[in-house]
Amino acid sequence: MTKSTLGDLPNNTALVMCEGVFNRERELNYVANEEDGPQAICALNHRDGKCEGKIVGLGHLYEWEPGLEFLRDLEFGHYAWKREGTWEIGRLEQGDNK
Repeated sequence: MTKSTLGDLPNNTALVMCEGVFNRERELNYVANEEDGPQAICALNHRDGKCEGKIVGLGHLYEWEPGLEFLRDLEFGHYAWKREGTWEIGRLEQGDNK
């Protein structure tokens, strides 16, 4: 059964986080609540395979930086994108893979 928001998932739910964000080398700019599970990445193109994914507990996302608690309300099939310092919410299109 798919949960409706990130906040509905237990804090120990596996979250894929890009290595740059995990190592605090790059800023967190994108969070998605996808069918394959939540993910959190920077703004780089991750399709080139140059950025490894790390598995962390979803609860760590809320601890990552102040102000991320709003992500608990991120609905399944939606993403949050940080653009010019402001988080915007959008709906994933069928087949989206950031």
